[in-house]
Amino acid sequence: MHDKDMREKHFFNYNDVFATFWNALIFKSSTPAIDPDYLEDAPTEYVDIPKRTPFNRMRDIMKYYRNDAGLNLALVGIENQTVEDPTMLGRVICYDGLAYQRLLAQTKNRGKIAPVFTAVVYFGYTKRWSGPRRLRDIVDVPTAWKKFFNDYSVPIIELAWLKPREIEYLSGDMKSLAICLRKFRLGELDDWPDDEFTHIVEVIDLLKEITGNSWFDDTKCEFATSGRSVKMCEMFDKYNANLISKGKKEGKIEGISIGKKEGISIGENLEKESIAKKLMAMGMSMDDIAKATGLSLDKLRQLHDAEGA
Repeated sequence: MHDKDMREKHFFNYNDVFATFWNALIFKSSTPAIDPDYLEDAPTEYVDIPKRTPFNRMRDIMKYYRNDAGLNLALVGIENQTVEDPTMLGRVICYDGLAYQRLLAQTKNRGKIAPVFTAVVYFGYTKRWSGPRRLRDIVDVPTAWKKFFNDYSVPIIELAWLKPREIEYLSGDMKSLAICLRKFRLGELDDWPDDEFTHIVEVIDLLKEITGNSWFDDTKCEFATSGRSVKMCEMFDKYNANLISKGKKEGKIEGISIGKKEGISIGENLEKESIAKKLMAMGMSMDDIAKATGLSLDKLRQLHDAEGA
């Protein structure tokens, strides 16, 4: 199993994170539909051997939602995606079908079964989800048959594209993660809020897998072993300082070997270019990078084209 999958599953497997996601982004009710105290882990693996050929499917996260008497009210699942997957819709339909099949097999005397709900969390912040969200998007139904067609839709939540008012409905680390991804997408790397992380190790691991930035791995031990709460503003102030420091170091090392006067000048330019490249990678706009570094828009376009070559 890939590290990325493990990080995502570990984070959303916390009942408080799981419940916040469903209450704020799916049900959107003033009264929480899911109480985290009534969630319990459900099997995520489906195995069958029809005609002696093994058939195996693994879900990301699946939980029972139960009442005071311990009776199942629903099966609720989350599938995680860092990059867009055009097969996601078909996979969810398959997962839900297998869940209903298992529930029916466990039910005696043709009794009622619990409903199955599944949503997809998309972590991408450089590109929106453009894949299918419902069966009708990928099925060409004859006009005369459309009213008889059984459609199937899957909620796909794009965390980086949530609006500020939607983020305000969130709480805890779910809210912090949504803020991070939105700010990465917009290139707004300052004015971080003072919200505190609850599951700091899991958040850092997840951000590392989403962004690919090894800084999160390097700094994890510092925050994890501090024995105190960590605020978003504290962590990302260090993140920004590291970004600028690295740019300065790379620029000056390149400049030293060319003679003092020319070296200083070239080093300063390389420093600006190094910082500019990192800000581009974070998604900051060209205009904002030009203001931050003093480089011209033409120079920034040259750097951008060279990076893409």
